Amino acid sequence: MKKIFKTIITISSIFTIIMTSVTIGYVCYALNGVKVRSIEKLKSPAFSTIYDKNKTLIEVIGKDKKEYVAYEEIPPMLVNALVSIEDKGFFSHKGIDAKRTLEAFIHNMFSSSKHGGSTLTQQLIKNTLLTNEQTYKRKIQEAYLALSLEKEMRKEDILALYFNSVYFEQTTPGVVYASRRYFHKELSELSLPEMALLVGLVKSASYYNPIKYPERANNRKNLVLKNMYEDGYISDIEYNVSKNIHVSSLIKIDQDQKAISLIKIVVWILKMTS
Repeated sequence: MKKIFKTIITISSIFTIIMTSVTIGYVCYALNGVKVRSIEKLKSPAFSTIYDKNKTLIEVIGKDKKEYVAYEEIPPMLVNALVSIEDKGFFSHKGIDAKRTLEAFIHNMFSSSKHGGSTLTQQLIKNTLLTNEQTYKRKIQEAYLALSLEKEMRKEDILALYFNSVYFEQTTPGVVYASRRYFHKELSELSLPEMALLVGLVKSASYYNPIKYPERANNRKNLVLKNMYEDGYISDIEYNVSKNIHVSSLIKIDQDQKAISLIKIVVWILKMTS
């Protein structure tokens, strides 16, 4: 009996060593060629910001300044909305959330619906430096670069990069562009339901497009509001009033957009009839 037990222990130890070696080897393979300095692309955008001695924004210099927003210009409630639906532990983790990642991994093993465990930092890395391919290699690179970025940048700067780089609208990145596109407003003018709608689009700007799929967008907006309410960011009244405002009443489509849509429809009809 002792001999059998000893054999089992030996086999288990060998298996553990092999699996550990394989895992380490795969991680090294995945990180081969991934350079931490690639995050310099994020740290040095195509514009510069000038502050006075009191840290008040004076000017944004560069070709993209009309659509660039500094962290100080982002409404706090918009930040709350994003963190509430996408990454509740953003201000406490170091780039990755081990608990969320493990929960997502276990869920995805036993369910056809996929859950993501990525933090906002990981999302930023994926959208700007990597691809959307669903592979372990990409996830390892994403986690490594996220940890590296968090060591070099403040949380506020990472959020600013996120709001300027991620797609809130399916054709052009940046929350400023999306705000103007959908509401004809600057960020400082947005209402609570408008903020919730914008943040909800991050998951998939095309799938939740409020112009094409208003019901999808409205349900997503209300999910953001529900999370904000449960996290204590908004009151009962704010939640109930905002969730009853349908996205179709929020969206503003100008004449140029209508003309473009009409042209697309005409082109599609001509292709179908030719």
